[in-house]
Amino acid sequence: ILLWCTAGARPLVAAPAALRSVMGGGPQIPYPKWVWTPVGGWYNNYPKNYQRNGLIMAAGWFAAVTAIFQLSIRCERRAVAPHRPIPSQRWCKYAHVDDPTLKARWDAM
Repeated sequence: ILLWCTAGARPLVAAPAALRSVMGGGPQIPYPKWVWTPVGGWYNNYPKNYQRNGLIMAAGWFAAVTAIFQLSIRCERRAVAPHRPIPSQRWCKYAHVDDPTLKARWDAM
């Protein structure tokens, strides 16, 4: 156990060996090594690729959300026009077909 100075360059005080064996909750318990998580799993000791793994997960989420958004744009239809314009009508494929007065109402706002 080390106490670090504000610059993080070197330890100020190192705990004695007797105290180190008491602190920390004991040894690490066995865990399945095949479980993959982007942040390291049970004992997060910053795995060597944690930033890359985080970027891979973020890219995966971005791709999934983009695909769902594109599907929503293609499929959104309104049987009854809303009382006032809503933001999704700006990018909806069929907004002008479903509500012919949409452009006039957007210009009035």
